[in-house]
Amino acid sequence: MHFPPDRLTALRAFGYTEAEARFLYLVAAHSGNSSNSLRREAAHGMRSRPKSSFVWVMPVRGDICSGILSFSFVRDKSTPPSENDLGCGRALSSIFLHREFEVEVWAVDLWFSSSENLQRIRDARVEESVHPIHADARALPFANDFFDAIISIDSFPYYGTDDLYLGYVLRFLKPSGQIAIAGAGLMHEIAGPVPERLASWWEPIMYCLHSSSWWRSHWEKMELVNVELADAMPDGWKFWVEWQNVVAPENLTEIRAIERDSGELMGYIRAVARRRPGAKLDEAIQSVATTYAPQSLLR
Repeated sequence: MHFPPDRLTALRAFGYTEAEARFLYLVAAHSGNSSNSLRREAAHGMRSRPKSSFVWVMPVRGDICSGILSFSFVRDKSTPPSENDLGCGRALSSIFLHREFEVEVWAVDLWFSSSENLQRIRDARVEESVHPIHADARALPFANDFFDAIISIDSFPYYGTDDLYLGYVLRFLKPSGQIAIAGAGLMHEIAGPVPERLASWWEPIMYCLHSSSWWRSHWEKMELVNVELADAMPDGWKFWVEWQNVVAPENLTEIRAIERDSGELMGYIRAVARRRPGAKLDEAIQSVATTYAPQSLLR
């Protein structure tokens, strides 16, 4: 969902900081409500949204909540443990989710200090509902069927392109729970060499970025989820440039590359899916039981 510029002014009027207003400006909502209803709720900070519905936020890149191999696990307090937001970085997205939607959040990150995040969470006075965890995306310390939702912001491409990963992470999600990802991506897959306009900035690691249609296909082929939404943000590249000019104006290589591309290849994408109730997930293999029997090395 793309809100016109006057939405930022409306959000600022409700006391949001510039960063929080941008956060809400890029809200991508998925629920049973109509688009007009969602727009009205966004303009009022979405405080009227019932706690049972699920909303994920798509921020621009940067410290506001981006993070490599980072997760935040969110749960609605009106139900048993279970909502999960992936991509917390410095835990600001997790704090935001609790404040806006009154959900309990597990903020998981590999690279950022959980102790530092705890201090930030305490400063926000939400330590009873936002829990910082240090963990790898491929070794999560949670029980099966624990979360109502999983959210990943600007981190999923670094681990989620593995064909086996969706089946792994879904074990922590309740049947019919939702998984949502958002962040930098491609408008279409790259056929051939990287375009010259991006060559000075492009690095091999960026091949983990894909289009929304690629993510839809990647998830659908596993037959574990029903993909409910997969698309790109209109003019997402403009927000990318705007954010870089705010947080890293000296990063002219990236800024100029995105400006030259002008959304032809680079931008922001999102995808939302729901775990199929009857989907059979493979059991996690922690170890293979064997019994040692001495044998001659030569036969």
